[in-house]
Amino acid sequence: MGYSAISEDRPPRVTLHSHAELRVLAANAGGQMPEERFRPGVGELRVALGVGEDDTLECWLLVDRSGSVLFDRDELQQVQLAWHFASFDSERDRIGVLGFSGFGDYVNLFEFKTPLNSADRAMLLVADCGGGGTPTAEAITYAARMLESSPAEHKLVVVVTDAPANDTAQCAHAVREATGEGVRVIGVLKPESRHQHPGANDSAFMAEQFGTDWLEVDSYTQIPHALLEHLANMPGPGPSEQRLRHPTSESHFPGHDDRLIATAADALLALGDKPADEFSERTLDASDPRLRTLAHYLRIRREELRTHGDELLAAALKSAGAR
Repeated sequence: MGYSAISEDRPPRVTLHSHAELRVLAANAGGQMPEERFRPGVGELRVALGVGEDDTLECWLLVDRSGSVLFDRDELQQVQLAWHFASFDSERDRIGVLGFSGFGDYVNLFEFKTPLNSADRAMLLVADCGGGGTPTAEAITYAARMLESSPAEHKLVVVVTDAPANDTAQCAHAVREATGEGVRVIGVLKPESRHQHPGANDSAFMAEQFGTDWLEVDSYTQIPHALLEHLANMPGPGPSEQRLRHPTSESHFPGHDDRLIATAADALLALGDKPADEFSERTLDASDPRLRTLAHYLRIRREELRTHGDELLAAALKSAGAR
């Protein structure tokens, strides 16, 4: 197997199992293509994304193949979901399917299907690949790099996972980088069925990784419809519009409402750590997206002050003296 460097500032540590290699391995694999097809299909997805009649769409489905997913009672549904997306190809639209698992020096990316290949026997290996941790950042970075050279007007990455990434901060950075290159990244949380953790705040890590652009489902079969509903509520920018910044990508917001959010966060910080902590924990999963943004901004701002407090103060004094 070959290796693909995800970051230029560290040695290659990600093993890419290419589509061509998996196709060879699947040549004699048992099984057959699932007959069930989830609905809706690519036509409805194009409409929900606002893809024009003459425009093209390229989408990568990233499926979490960590150990918890492999032993989940709904694992077969995830395999069928991958098949569903794999069947989306048309003369214009391209869909890729990438599995991810592992951690440290054992991160594996399984390229079950590339955008230029229709669904084929390589997809039969989806159920047999995976195990280990959840390297979401590496998967997003790889998909974004694949999309860099795509001529498509609309570029989308859909990440289906059941747990936090191995490194949530690294994942948030990968999302910001992709967004900055015009690639929309949507997170889909399907909580693990077998080992639910009472009181677990799943929304906290999803918000940290994906900002407000994520949704939660109870089963994989809900994802196609839930994705369309999410896109209806958060349509996002068009291909020629300026991309929205990820909530963790900057410390201040340009709009009027965003300035109010920043002012409110600074006021909460002035009250001390305890009030700021309580507010952040209570509102990270609020229904109002502005409250979620405030909670997330507050969390990031506090981390900045803890790690770079002296630097931020010096920069503020320098800026004030230059005015």
